Amino acid sequence: MGNRFDTEEYIKEVKEMNLFELIAFSSQKVSWLEKIKFTKTSPYKKEDEYAISRYRKFIHEFLFFLNTGVKPQNMDEDDFQRTKIVTEVLVSRGELKNRALNVYN
Repeated sequence: MGNRFDTEEYIKEVKEMNLFELIAFSSQKVSWLEKIKFTKTSPYKKEDEYAISRYRKFIHEFLFFLNTGVKPQNMDEDDFQRTKIVTEVLVSRGELKNRALNVYN
């Protein structure tokens, strides 16, 4: 699947979006990812299931943070830290409050 389900690519893709665009885009992406089936006719293979599941979970948990301001309990710390650059951009544009960055400490 290449970089299609790579969290770093997702971060690059969304880091300049405004908050509304980011939430809409990410919500659509999670919805699409949840619909993927691993059948004989599917373009997605069973061996891709873990990568796709992990990617969906990453985006879903980041959406939780964006909507609540709370770090998801089950989100890997490295994954969460990866989202900091997006949060910093949103704070710098006044789309999130400065205290959103406190969650990363």
